[in-house]
Amino acid sequence: MSSLLSARVLPSGTICGFLGLVTISAYYAKAWATLRKPEVLTTEIPENPNNGPPAASKGMCFLQFGISGSVVLYMLVGAFESPSGALMTLAGALLGLGGAVALAVVGAGFVALWHLWKELVLQLRQARIARLLLSLPLALVGLAAGLGAFALLGWVTEKLPPVLNPLYKWVIWFFIAAVFNLLWKGRSHAALFMRLILLVLFTAVISVSVALALWWACSQAMCLMIISLSGIGVINTLFYAAFVRDSALADNLIDPSTHPPRNLFR
Repeated sequence: MSSLLSARVLPSGTICGFLGLVTISAYYAKAWATLRKPEVLTTEIPENPNNGPPAASKGMCFLQFGISGSVVLYMLVGAFESPSGALMTLAGALLGLGGAVALAVVGAGFVALWHLWKELVLQLRQARIARLLLSLPLALVGLAAGLGAFALLGWVTEKLPPVLNPLYKWVIWFFIAAVFNLLWKGRSHAALFMRLILLVLFTAVISVSVALALWWACSQAMCLMIISLSGIGVINTLFYAAFVRDSALADNLIDPSTHPPRNLFR
C-alpha cells in the first residue's frame, strides 16, 4: 500500500487505468439500467417485426462493446507503463492484451465455479445427511485411490519411451476427463461427498492463486493501477454472468419449468 499512498505524481498508466475504470463503470451502469427496464406490452402489431433486437442480443452487444473498450484500455495502460521506444511500447501493449485475456479466463472460471457450487448445494439439499456422513470413509478411500492412480500414471510415464509421450499425454487427459465426468454424474452419496471435497479444494487453490497473483502484481506496479484494472475485469465478469451467460447457453441448459429437478438421493 505504500505505492498507493505515495506522494509522488501518479504515472500515466495509473491515471489511464483509473479513468478507464470510471468510464467502464458508467457504461455498464447505463447498460444495466437499460436491460433492467421493464418492457411495455402493446397489442399493436409492428410494421417491421425485426425492428428491435431481443434483450439477449442487446446484452451481448453491450458486453462486446465493453470488452472491446476494456481490451483497448489494457493495451493503453501497458503502452504507457513501458519504457520509451517504439518496440518497448509495442511490447507493453501486447503485455496489456495478455493481461486482458488472462483476466477474461479467470473471470469465466469463477463464473463456472459459482454455478458448480449452486448445483452442488442443490444436490446437498436433496441428500440425506445420515447417509452422507456414513459415506465419508468410502469417499476418502475413493479419493486416495484416485491420487494413487495419478501417481501410478506419472510413474508409468517415466518408463515409457519418449516416442510414445505425446500419445500417452492425450490418453492421460482423456482418462482424467472421463473420471471427473463419471464423478460429477454419480448418484451415490459417496460420489456427492467426493464432489464436495474436490470443489472445496479447487476453490481454495484458485482463490489463493488469484490472491498471490494480485499481491505479486501490486509489488511490481502501482496498487491503484492493479486495483483499477482488476475492477474492470470484475465488472465485465458480473455483467456477463447477469445478462449474457444464460442466453448464450440457452441451447445447452435445461428449462426447469419443463424439466423439474429430481431427487437423485432417495
